[in-house]
Amino acid sequence: YVDHAKACAAALSRGGAALVIGGSGLFDEEAFAALQQLEAATGCALVVQNNFSRCDRGGTRPRFRRVPYFPAAAKAFFASYKAVVCVGCKPPVAMFGYEDNISRVVDNALELDAMDVVGALNYLAKHVVPGAPAAQVPPMARGDM
Repeated sequence: YVDHAKACAAALSRGGAALVIGGSGLFDEEAFAALQQLEAATGCALVVQNNFSRCDRGGTRPRFRRVPYFPAAAKAFFASYKAVVCVGCKPPVAMFGYEDNISRVVDNALELDAMDVVGALNYLAKHVVPGAPAAQVPPMARGDM
């Protein structure tokens, strides 16, 4: 598992990668901090699948790109990246089986299967940016609304 996680970090470090996020990576502030570290260090695109149950957005949170719905568009979307790393989710596939059409929209995706998505993102951030401390959660805004 550790060697695979290091391979995922290396793929992100080379640049031109897409980081597909799922699970608690879409709503946890510590995950957002790690994602911002990864994005700043590697220039990777932060991507979400088309059908997620929850994704916190706005303010200082990361801006996610959404995978296109139709298979041909999704395949073209991922073709523009040198590597695709999935954390907290399976590699994206087409929503429905179309006769004589694409079902897998990503070839050779690296999947970091983690029960602890936040921990996996912190691990990647630490190995992509050597010596970087664990991602720090920004303080909550205070005061009258």
